[in-house]
Amino acid sequence: MLNVGQVEQFQRRKRRSIVVLVTSIVLLAAGCALRFIPRLNDRLSGRPQYLRALTLLTTREVARVSQYGSPVVLLGEDERCDPLQPTGITEDQMEGMLYLFTYSERNRFSCMTAAAIPVDSSKFSGLRTIRPEDGWTEGPRLLRPANVLPVLRTMRVYPAEYLRLLHWRARPWLPISEKQVQALASRRYESASDASISLDTRADITLDFEQVRALVRERHDQLNFQLSLMLVFLGAMPFCVAGILLLQYKNAFRHLQQYEQRLTFGVFVFHDLNDMTSAAQSKHIARQMEIKTQQRTKDALHSFHQELELGLRSALERLHDADLRKRVQDCLSVPLPDLEKMKQLGEEVKECLGHKTPEERLALLLESLKDLCSPEEFGTYQEQASMMLHKSGFRTAREFAVQTHTELKLRAKQAEEEAETAVSGPDTPATPSATVLTGEYKSLKPKQPG
Repeated sequence: MLNVGQVEQFQRRKRRSIVVLVTSIVLLAAGCALRFIPRLNDRLSGRPQYLRALTLLTTREVARVSQYGSPVVLLGEDERCDPLQPTGITEDQMEGMLYLFTYSERNRFSCMTAAAIPVDSSKFSGLRTIRPEDGWTEGPRLLRPANVLPVLRTMRVYPAEYLRLLHWRARPWLPISEKQVQALASRRYESASDASISLDTRADITLDFEQVRALVRERHDQLNFQLSLMLVFLGAMPFCVAGILLLQYKNAFRHLQQYEQRLTFGVFVFHDLNDMTSAAQSKHIARQMEIKTQQRTKDALHSFHQELELGLRSALERLHDADLRKRVQDCLSVPLPDLEKMKQLGEEVKECLGHKTPEERLALLLESLKDLCSPEEFGTYQEQASMMLHKSGFRTAREFAVQTHTELKLRAKQAEEEAETAVSGPDTPATPSATVLTGEYKSLKPKQPG
């Protein structure tokens, strides 16, 4: 049985489990919405970076075409891709080349700048310093800052229809007609400082459509993978918490069952366990007190019933009214005499016999013992009752007489059952004689007075 502190601790654990369960279900619903509702999922993934994907794949292709002989640097997003001005540099004045890439998501273009590394940078103006940490590099990496001079710039502008096909939710219809191909083709604009400079990147570079789409949805796929892991965790959590809550319910059910209180799962979840325990304890105590009161009342009625029966039996021999004697005998002959009828007959017997002293009333009570014991036992009972009358009063002596009458009746009944068992038993061929039964009956001794 739990005490008050344990019940309070149990209530806190239940409340905590319910909070965790509700929170996990809410988070699970929110996670499902973010994962499976396209509009929310796309907003969480952010704006698709089409030009970044196209430019990134272009850098790889340029590095491949140049056989990875020159550094290819992705500088990031830049809204400008201005035409170049003549520089006057020739191939014999160049120490090397590198390729710079920028892009603009808003203007939908990718910009490639081929920059020469002059042998003597002091002879040229408009130089730009490129450092190793300026951007992501494909091919050989820069080991130190380099002063470069732009000599060729190519800007490729992509139509909005083509970019929409790169979205992860787009479903391109294949094959595409020639008219659609022309509408989806990008426009290329080139600006060179010196037409005499030949570069391998002047050739058209072809990008794989599916590779571009895969690169565009890369961040989207990573986000969905993380959401899926979160949903697995959040999906398992309610079952775990529900299992813990069910164990707590079983413990609470057993606890309240001690108070004869039936607890349903709904009541357990939505009601305070402290209040339920207090109410159950109060009802249990009230029920126990009621049972004890009913038992005391029943015992008092039984004692009163025995006292009336004993008084009527003891008064039978002294009644001279044949009609009253007959009615008393008829009342006592039934297994369970009626209490009201016995009380009425008791009043009539009192009127018939008149007022008696305590000694006479005790003698009347003891008269009913004669038929249940031997004369020696009856004398002993009379002495004990007389001693109790003078020492403790009539009430104690009367209770002794009533208790003795009950015990003697029980002894007589047991002796009768033993005799019947002996008669009907398979190992006893003959009925025991009356002398034997009388000897067994008289061998029962009265208990000594306390």
